[in-house]
Amino acid sequence: MSRVSSAVELRWTPEFHDLVDAFEARRYALGFRRRAWLLAWLCLVVAVVFMLYALLIPAMVLVLIGLVVATPTTGRVLARRSLLRRWKANPSLAEPAEATVSGSGVQRRSADDETSWEWSAFPVWIETPELFVLSQSEQRYGAFVTLPKRGAEDDEDVVAVRDLMLAGMGTGLRWPRSDHWDD
Repeated sequence: MSRVSSAVELRWTPEFHDLVDAFEARRYALGFRRRAWLLAWLCLVVAVVFMLYALLIPAMVLVLIGLVVATPTTGRVLARRSLLRRWKANPSLAEPAEATVSGSGVQRRSADDETSWEWSAFPVWIETPELFVLSQSEQRYGAFVTLPKRGAEDDEDVVAVRDLMLAGMGTGLRWPRSDHWDD
């Protein structure tokens, strides 16, 4: 693996699917499914207890709640609606953007905003086939920065960005999960 010392420039126009992909990658990487299944099983156990005491209506309601909570599409639908509202309410999210990824961190610029972060600001980073997602929190709900790979000039720049992140933050997470860092 080659280490890169020079900065890499990325230029792109954000798209709504970037936001959805980043959110979904964070949900997956930060353990949403495990928590949802635990809650679903808890609902099922409480429903069984209610059935033992002949409380059928509350038991059936809990079974239905457990099924809804356990269904990953429920969270996706609700998240997509929330993200779409946010996307429509803030037109600046769709303005062309640039980022400079260097050995010290990331600087992101858009038409009306410029922000810099050191690598230490991101406890978690996730790589998807289309994005690098830099999460400012280890919790499911928290701020994150997306760096679309299509913003790179070529595949070598994508590899250089990955190498800078590995050097600055250590091993990240891949989604879908994979341990092959050279593809």
